[in-house]
Amino acid sequence: MSEHDKNTNLDDQSKIHPRRRKEKQTLDNLNVAPKAVTQEIVSAGESLHTNALSPVKYKSGNKINWASWIIPTSAVMTGALVTLAAPQLIDTSGILGTFKMVLLGGAATFISWVVNYHAVKHGTELAASGLRSAGFASLLAVSITGSAAFAFSYAGLVLPRVDALNQADHGQALAAYVDDVNQNSAQFYQLRAVISTTAADLQAKIECEITDGCLSGNGGGKGAIYRGILPPTQRAQKIAVQLISSDDERRNQLAEINNTLDEYHAILGDGASDENQKSRQLTAKSSQIKQRVADLRESAPLLLLRGYQAELSAGLLIEGKPEGTAKVNRILKRHAETLRTALDDIELDKSVAPNFPSKAGVGEAFSRFSHFWPLGVFTAAIELIIPWTLWLLTYAAIVLKLFRHEHEFSNNKNKEA
Repeated sequence: MSEHDKNTNLDDQSKIHPRRRKEKQTLDNLNVAPKAVTQEIVSAGESLHTNALSPVKYKSGNKINWASWIIPTSAVMTGALVTLAAPQLIDTSGILGTFKMVLLGGAATFISWVVNYHAVKHGTELAASGLRSAGFASLLAVSITGSAAFAFSYAGLVLPRVDALNQADHGQALAAYVDDVNQNSAQFYQLRAVISTTAADLQAKIECEITDGCLSGNGGGKGAIYRGILPPTQRAQKIAVQLISSDDERRNQLAEINNTLDEYHAILGDGASDENQKSRQLTAKSSQIKQRVADLRESAPLLLLRGYQAELSAGLLIEGKPEGTAKVNRILKRHAETLRTALDDIELDKSVAPNFPSKAGVGEAFSRFSHFWPLGVFTAAIELIIPWTLWLLTYAAIVLKLFRHEHEFSNNKNKEA
């Protein structure tokens, strides 16, 4: 071999990766056939999976610099979003509160930049070089910090609207509660017709007893039978009148409750009021409505009607008039049965007053995600999707560069062989 050929061979050897050159020297020392060496090199070049490649240190230098401004910008936006969201999650009143808000925003910016920068720059290189645990750890760090910033930012930005939605839902629940109690109370006043019928029938029996003695059978007059049936008759008449006046009072109470509900919704729709002041006013209106509804429920004449029904069922005991007593009791019990059936058809009011919603938290903010999903997606893009995308694209670029490096190495080996 001439001196020129030796120098050319040495130049070719210098282009080969140190590890591959060492392997070739080992094979040459073992006098391996050139054909076997060629097959080994070709098989190494045909393997596209990174597991088939020996760990190679990748030096990015200035090749992948398209993310150099994206990561700082994303970090600054993350800090700004955290700063804007802080007043809804912590107390930011006074100088100390302002300091806490600024400190949180600065810390979020710093953490986001450090984690994302080193994850994209070093985590991807280590992962592509074969250290998958390091790559996984870097991606996990990006996910954890991004998720924390996203939860903080999204919740803080939407919490005022979540409170407003909860208060609006409470207003609807109050209206439904008022409607349930009112409908239940109205059923009792509909029994006015039953009581009026009872009073009219008993009054007719009294008049018949006075004129003809229909019950006593002794010619009429205001005797013992008359005196016995008169109290339940008068009681039925008084209850009928009382039901009319109570129904009018119920309608007035319902009108006042509806006016208070209108005031509740007017306060809710006032966008100029301070949120804390608005919450206090709505709480007061809610308590006022529930108190008036409780008064409306208590005014229902259930006990009055049950008591009269029991009185009719008990009947009378008129001394010396067993036949007349039996006739009167049959009449009274017939009316008692009619009233009992009407009362049993009324469903008992089991509605419960809704509680005023407390101040919303992070969990409730995410429970309303479907209502604010555009803002949620936008926030997640800044704090999660962008770092993930940079990491994956950088990793893919490094793997591709390593593969091309190995492919060029394989071609050189083939040419040398």
